Amino acid sequence: LVTDVQGMIVEGVSSNCFIYLKDTWITPELRYNGVHGVMRAEILSRMEKLNVPVAHGFIDMDEIANIQALFFCNALSPMKAVTHLDGKPLDAQICVDLFHTLQLNQIH
Repeated sequence: LVTDVQGMIVEGVSSNCFIYLKDTWITPELRYNGVHGVMRAEILSRMEKLNVPVAHGFIDMDEIANIQALFFCNALSPMKAVTHLDGKPLDAQICVDLFHTLQLNQIH
């Protein structure tokens, strides 16, 4: 995970990220930093169309211990689920379920 100078999560090294925190999908607010990737935009669009709750927000690195699930996305890969973060197992099934709900396998 890449952070800004204030310690807020912005993205992955070469990807955007979506974080499942407190039973809600959150993608980092990119008002000041980061790249508004095309896959991120596509996922957000599909989430909106299918009424999957998602928020744009500032996520402090102190929240890492509370992250339930996490995935990275970019133009080459619609979703790469993370299975462990900082030595803690994450629930990759939440990502798999979202992948199927959003029909990301239909992106060519």
